[in-house]
Amino acid sequence: MKKLVLVFGSAILVFASCSTSSTNTGEVIPSQPAPVVLPKAAPEKGSGEESIARSKTKMKFKKMVHDFGRLKEGEKREFNFEFTNTGEEDLYIENCKGSCGCTVPEWPKEAIKPGQSAAINVKFDSTKKEKDQEKSVTITANTEPEITTVIKIKAYVEPSAAK
Repeated sequence: MKKLVLVFGSAILVFASCSTSSTNTGEVIPSQPAPVVLPKAAPEKGSGEESIARSKTKMKFKKMVHDFGRLKEGEKREFNFEFTNTGEEDLYIENCKGSCGCTVPEWPKEAIKPGQSAAINVKFDSTKKEKDQEKSVTITANTEPEITTVIKIKAYVEPSAAK
């Protein structure tokens, strides 16, 4: 008899725990999915996040615009834009980007200490260019008041005689 009561009681408990409510209408009760937490992606190189996070400093260029003058189409020239870290913190240039493929900058990758000078070399290729040209290089660094600075090159490109 004890076994029968035990089996019968267990069956009642199982049945009661499976019931969703006393008025089971057969409805499906929606549930909330668990939130998906994605790992934070590393910042894109040159995005400015590194420059924003660093202590701010200042940079001063000797010249913000360089004019190559008259060039023949196809000539390649370069110019060093000299600058000084005039702030009180180390200067880190995160990225330099030319406005088109014909303008290619090279910049120091190491920290520039306060008071030190360095240069950004900008190469210009006048191939397939004609007449007045003005190109820019956007510099991303830990500078204030903005993290971006723009330097420019200019040239007048004489079309080749083959055209």
